[in-house]
Amino acid sequence: MNGARTVGLVVHPGRPTATARAVELVAALCSAGVKTVVDECDDVSGALASAGAAHATLVDQDLELLLVFGGDGTLLRAAESGDAR
Repeated sequence: MNGARTVGLVVHPGRPTATARAVELVAALCSAGVKTVVDECDDVSGALASAGAAHATLVDQDLELLLVFGGDGTLLRAAESGDAR
């Protein structure tokens, strides 16, 4: 870890409440100086980018924490993306 605080997000694109909560969290984390990253392939990346999240491939990031907003399938997708690392 390089000392910079970085949080990754995986968000279910079909759940508006999950997206809304993720946008709120991104704004709060960015205000606190924490870099937030959403996978560049994520369907909600535009909404999260408008709140301050960066687009990147999550497996290429040195994440301190990965947060998942969605259900079981979203959690599995996040686990699979981390498995590549």
